[in-house]
Amino acid sequence: MKTGLGGVVLFIIICLSIDSAFGHVGVSVTSGPTSTSPTIDGILSPDEWDSASTLPFIIGPASQTVSGTLYVMHDSEFLYVAAVVSDPTWGVNSFQLVFDNNNDGIAEVGDDALVANLGENSGGDDYFNGGCCYLFDVDDGGTNDITSFGLYTDNQATFELRHPLCSSDTAHDFCLTPGSAVGFNIVYQPGNGAF
Repeated sequence: MKTGLGGVVLFIIICLSIDSAFGHVGVSVTSGPTSTSPTIDGILSPDEWDSASTLPFIIGPASQTVSGTLYVMHDSEFLYVAAVVSDPTWGVNSFQLVFDNNNDGIAEVGDDALVANLGENSGGDDYFNGGCCYLFDVDDGGTNDITSFGLYTDNQATFELRHPLCSSDTAHDFCLTPGSAVGFNIVYQPGNGAF
């Protein structure tokens, strides 16, 4: 993160390859500051995400590639993320950001993962357990600090989410401060269920 004019915090988020060891691919996006919080309802209303930085992405195997756009912005308390994904299948659509909290390229215990599924608050605030899996924070005595909403219309899945910049659940969540950079992987599960 960088501190901008008037104490505005800008976040540098680096997109990484999907694996338990994060591989830096040289793509980054700096979060745009906003003075107006978006409504987390799965609809990117006019002007609502104008302050966001965007990152187009293409993911998936050649047999089922999906494309989308990631939107990232923040205010003094929250990180806001939206994603619009072109997907011809409706069903179990799920958008996930798997974070490398300290941006060192290695998945470590407590690394954050934010999940937004279709519906209101049907996502999860997860953490890496150091072994095989990402588990719900609440299953390890933590807190669910995510607000999310996902909608599917016209062959397009739209997700919005909000998460504290610095959660009090430090065992499971990142705490971003000026000067921080946090890496992440984009994970998407299309409507037919294949990651």
